[in-house]
Amino acid sequence: MKERSEKVRGEKEEAEENEQKEKKKKNKQKKKKTNKQKKKKTKRKNEMVFTVDELKRYAALKYHKRASHLCRRT
Repeated sequence: MKERSEKVRGEKEEAEENEQKEKKKKNKQKKKKTNKQKKKKTKRKNEMVFTVDELKRYAALKYHKRASHLCRRT
């Protein structure tokens, strides 16, 4: 009887450890995905930055309100 209960305990512990490992793997994968998405967003923002001359052109076309916050003053 004791041997059976020990085997059952060992199996339960192994199952719990495996579940925890799987959860950790999934969390790591999620973090990798979110980091990739953040990098893409910052890349897009950096591409959207305009010079002052370009902004003046946009202002002439009535886009100043939309584009002025993207101006990088140099």
